[in-house]
Amino acid sequence: NMYNLFDYVNYIMYIAVKLSGVLFMSNLKSIRSKLNITQKQLAAEIGHTPSSLGHYEAGRRVPDIKTCHLIARALSNRGAKVSVEDIFPYTNSEA
Repeated sequence: NMYNLFDYVNYIMYIAVKLSGVLFMSNLKSIRSKLNITQKQLAAEIGHTPSSLGHYEAGRRVPDIKTCHLIARALSNRGAKVSVEDIFPYTNSEA
């Protein structure tokens, strides 16, 4: 089964994050749920699939910076007034 370039880059980013001791945290699901927005609705607003949002929410994939900003803007437009750091905070597991 051949990976496309996007999947390969996401996999490399995931491995790099795991090896660096940095935990990828996502508050996306809790923020989205508080706004009563489904994955399908948010995905349509930012031009992604609901499954990609599920991966971001579970920390299985790391969104690129453009996607992070699209998500933050979409949630802010719905009343959340959040930043990228609020949605995707990074923490060092050794701290």
